Amino acid sequence: MENLVKDNSLGNWMILDHLSYLCYTIAIKKLILENDVIGYKQQLYKAGRYFELYVLAEPLNVPSHPRYVKGENCFKGTANYYGDLYSALISQNPELIVSLAHLLGWRGEEEDFKINDLNPENGHLGYTIKYIILQEDNKARAHLEALSRFRLHRYQKVDMEQRMAVLEGILDQDQEKVHDGLKQILRRHKKRIKQEDILGKFYDNAVAGLGWLAQYRGIKIEINDKLCPKEIFEYHEFPYPELEWIPEDLRDKTWEDLVQRRY
Repeated sequence: MENLVKDNSLGNWMILDHLSYLCYTIAIKKLILENDVIGYKQQLYKAGRYFELYVLAEPLNVPSHPRYVKGENCFKGTANYYGDLYSALISQNPELIVSLAHLLGWRGEEEDFKINDLNPENGHLGYTIKYIILQEDNKARAHLEALSRFRLHRYQKVDMEQRMAVLEGILDQDQEKVHDGLKQILRRHKKRIKQEDILGKFYDNAVAGLGWLAQYRGIKIEINDKLCPKEIFEYHEFPYPELEWIPEDLRDKTWEDLVQRRY
């Protein structure tokens, strides 16, 4: 990776998204092949940080900028990209967790749903996760209520209902409901294992991420499965690694700068 990013003039803003996914891939390798839970969490921290930088880059994406990406209009800042919050949650880094929660749907709900007009149900799910992290439970419940009124295809409906059950359990502080929901997601994942991508054949990111969301809100998770071993739900103390590269014009930017449109 160091060779990939050592040249500060390399590529456009999309490289930050690519680096995020690369770190995520390395994290799963460390967990599955090396049984290195600390290395797994460290790489997920880096995946979350690169994703954070990618979202922060959006206001700088103008034609005059050397890293300009033509046609890119949301930089994954809309709430339907909630899955990238999982890396931050699993990394146990509270500053990164809060930052990504604020960046998710940072434009505000009305504008966010105009941009994300094809996947509003995933947007409501993302906002539920955002507000659970920020402890704005009434807002989280409002998005769950909106989700319950969607008429989805049966295949998508089951997935959504299982995730909603976990989120409702977190809001209700119902450990049993949370565990039941996570186990249902695991069982469904295994039934469709042949359709999963290469990482999904060995790892269930939704269970790991939602499990850590529950722990973030004080619910102890006791899941132990080959797709989600119990060690990842243990609390660890470890140093967070430095990123190999941060674009110069993003080094002083924070979620507050973006949300308040300071640049």
